[in-house]
Amino acid sequence: MIPDFLDLQAHLEQIRRLFPPEAAIYLVGGAVRDAMLGRPLHDMDFAVERNARAAARHVADSLNVAYYPLDSERDTGRVVDVRPDGSRQVMDFALLQGGDIQSDLSARDFTINAMALDLRRPEQLIDPLGGAVDLRNRQLRLCSATALEDDPLRILRGIRLATSLKYRLLPETVRRLRQALPGLQGVSAERVRDELFRILEGPAMGAGLRIMDKLGVLELVLPELCALKGILQPSPHVYDAWEHTLATVEKLQSVWAVLDVGGVPDEANNLMMGFLSLRLGKYREQVHDHYAPRLNPERSLKGLVTLDALYHD
Repeated sequence: MIPDFLDLQAHLEQIRRLFPPEAAIYLVGGAVRDAMLGRPLHDMDFAVERNARAAARHVADSLNVAYYPLDSERDTGRVVDVRPDGSRQVMDFALLQGGDIQSDLSARDFTINAMALDLRRPEQLIDPLGGAVDLRNRQLRLCSATALEDDPLRILRGIRLATSLKYRLLPETVRRLRQALPGLQGVSAERVRDELFRILEGPAMGAGLRIMDKLGVLELVLPELCALKGILQPSPHVYDAWEHTLATVEKLQSVWAVLDVGGVPDEANNLMMGFLSLRLGKYREQVHDHYAPRLNPERSLKGLVTLDALYHD
């Protein structure tokens, strides 16, 4: 079984011991960012010089967990440990883009995701694009001028990162996001769906939807919602249908926060949420148990209910 990610260095040492000393293997991307932020690590991406699927299978066999071949053309494999509570820890193994770690990092999306650790020297941060500075300054900056052209889905990923981390989109980043919008229409519906659900399941879904609207993403991804703008509703409504919809999903998030196991005191600091907590707080365990199972590894029941709320009008 893959251990808890309480000690990243110890875990990286465990993985490193599964490979010969001369093998180049790097922890890359979001796991490095989250480790620096002190956030829990659930998914880890590793880059290797060759035979990535074979490397993933070797790790899975050694740890007695599941292995899945992800992409035969790009030689990508996945290691998955499913815990007794149903949660998953995932490790993906992929080939280095460009043949070396510097080229690989330069081809990524945002600088805060373009840092790496060499498992042979994990104490040394590899950060050629200044991701650590952007992390400290709480800002999102693209790795290159072609980052969004290379994969337009990064438009949605940037919105998700900005809202979930509460980071600022730099003016140049916003300009390039808008310029890259036409390319989003060529991304598969399945990839767009999965990234959209990550926004809907995030801690600031309302803010994410507002940014999508402001950038022009909404009319490409959820065009039906744009028709709600300007539709006035009778009393007791005070918003048009669009603002009412945004208020609905934001209030839904507050309800879940109040009814979550342990509760969120800040969310109960108004009369309505306080009353909700008082009357339904005793059912927190049941609410948690109902929403805990995932529909599949990429989507939760909470995300689906949020989508229902988004389209309720």
